[in-house]
Amino acid sequence: MGTDNGGSIYGSISGQPTIQVNKPYEPRLESFVVELASIEEMPHTVFFFLEMIDMGLWDGTVLLHQESIEHVLGAVPLDYRLQQVKLSHMGALGWKGLAFPEFSSNWQHEKYTLGFANLGPAFYMNTIDNTAAHGPGGQGHHLLPDDADPCFGRVVEGQSVVDELVKFGLSRENTSTHPMFEDIDHSFTQIVSIKLLPTTDKRDNGASPKFDKKKEKKNRQQKTFQKQQRADKKAHLDLRA
Repeated sequence: MGTDNGGSIYGSISGQPTIQVNKPYEPRLESFVVELASIEEMPHTVFFFLEMIDMGLWDGTVLLHQESIEHVLGAVPLDYRLQQVKLSHMGALGWKGLAFPEFSSNWQHEKYTLGFANLGPAFYMNTIDNTAAHGPGGQGHHLLPDDADPCFGRVVEGQSVVDELVKFGLSRENTSTHPMFEDIDHSFTQIVSIKLLPTTDKRDNGASPKFDKKKEKKNRQQKTFQKQQRADKKAHLDLRA
């Protein structure tokens, strides 16, 4: 996997994403740190994730537990207190997900990696090796048969916290963890925040590539065009079938 931190600079903030959670079974604040794919490998996906962090989309949201699901731990932009999707934040972003399912062979869906569910904004942590199931051709919801869920990061610190959360999610003693909402099929861990933990890029004496919002806007337009091309290609393949 790449060693360059894709989140080196976003605006004037440097760092690696740090996910802080409120463990419902103690309760106690814990955190784990994510290394992102490099900008060169996954520019569209990494910038989208960083923009969501910058907008505060993930602050006060949830990790979703389901007893029957043990291969992933999902994060959804659902307000923990109100149990409502954070639509205002998504509207401020001006888009609801990725333009296309970006993928790099350097970033496979191995244990402790992060991937977007389809085009996002929901993402998940792989709690087992899902390389085949979530890699190219592994998911049926994509437009093209060889597409894959974008894998864009991995937990490099606090893996034991992830293990504890997975264990909690598989226990039937977890169904009353939310003060306002109870679901017999799901339980929730509060994502208190996702912030960037300061770090430096040692390859160039601390200087890191800067995020250019105008360039990214142009990239988005190009990706939207590419998405339409992919849809046209799929339609052509369907006609030939």
